[in-house]
Amino acid sequence: MEDKYKSMSAPELAGDDSFIRWIAKGENNAQWLQWQQSNPASVIILDEAREIVKSLSSYKTGSLQQGEKDELWNRIDRSIAHTSSPSRKLTLIKWGMAAAAALALVIWINSAQPTRVYTSAGNQTEMLLPESSAVIINAGSDISYKKNFDENRIVRLSGEAFFKVNPGSTFKVITDYGTVTVIGTSFNVVARPGRFEVSCYTGKVRVENKADDKLEITPGEKVFNEEDRLDKVTFTPGEVPEWNNRKFNFTDIPLKAVIAEFERQFG
Repeated sequence: MEDKYKSMSAPELAGDDSFIRWIAKGENNAQWLQWQQSNPASVIILDEAREIVKSLSSYKTGSLQQGEKDELWNRIDRSIAHTSSPSRKLTLIKWGMAAAAALALVIWINSAQPTRVYTSAGNQTEMLLPESSAVIINAGSDISYKKNFDENRIVRLSGEAFFKVNPGSTFKVITDYGTVTVIGTSFNVVARPGRFEVSCYTGKVRVENKADDKLEITPGEKVFNEEDRLDKVTFTPGEVPEWNNRKFNFTDIPLKAVIAEFERQFG
């Protein structure tokens, strides 16, 4: 860690990018804890800076009205009011610069948080991605994507979802077990412990597993992961997967996986 932090006041530290990322996201946790242990004299300032960041982070900062901006500044002022001892006194300009840095970075962190949609047991959720592709999320599943989706075309999936992609749109669906590259299509993805399957209903998709095995599939083809190898089989696709209509068909699926699906569907 840099020595510059030793001379920082609480609001200056609260405006530091690395410090905010540590408090808000836990980044570089080991380094910050080591720095804290090596600088016991800075513990009070560090605690005060932590409270400032937490106070600001709890405030929703989408589109702020003037009254909301005033309230944020009041919260900053209340958070740092008790740090005005002579040894740490700042000029008004330095207070403003430090507080403004903290405010700007916290707003940036909040705006960078991904959009996440979770479907609980026994439910299905339908949603639209920012570029109008439709997604039906199965029970016990969730997807997330960053707010700047036009620039970062990545959807993260845990569980199962059916995608009906807007014509001409492209993005990637990333799971813990593999990646699906969209090429204007509709497809179903299952990404659960011990099971990674992708079924193509229209168009074409490219599937890649963690071992860098790749396959492209077209309508009526399903690919599944078997010991780090992708295997392809055929099926008769309907308009949507059977689970969309609360029908479940299991073939060569371990019993524990069947029971786990019942738990998700019926709670």
